[in-house]
Amino acid sequence: MKRYFAIIVDNKVKNVTAVDKDTVEESIDFLNTFFNKLNGTWKYVDNTQEKHKACAVNVNYNSGEDYFYTDKPINSWIYNKDKYRWEPTVPYPNGEWNHKNDINNNYCWDENSLNWVPKS
Repeated sequence: MKRYFAIIVDNKVKNVTAVDKDTVEESIDFLNTFFNKLNGTWKYVDNTQEKHKACAVNVNYNSGEDYFYTDKPINSWIYNKDKYRWEPTVPYPNGEWNHKNDINNNYCWDENSLNWVPKS
């Protein structure tokens, strides 16, 4: 069964690779042997879990709580650990902000006022 693994160095993903071994343990042993010059820790990425879906090269890893997260996109935003994403401190007007498709959003975040403002 193909499984995905990330090499973590200083809480940052340096590479992601797939391994087709019977168990997670066999896969990690293989990776430690094959990539023995990398100074990091191999982490099994269960991409069926929401907390692992952000895993990609140059993404951060919180080992204490076992989740991947991107760099903070906007200085005032806070990380929502329940949804595993960065969010503004003020809710989006009239519903939830579509963080994947900004074209359909009627407001944009203004960091100076720390609020949503209508698009012009």
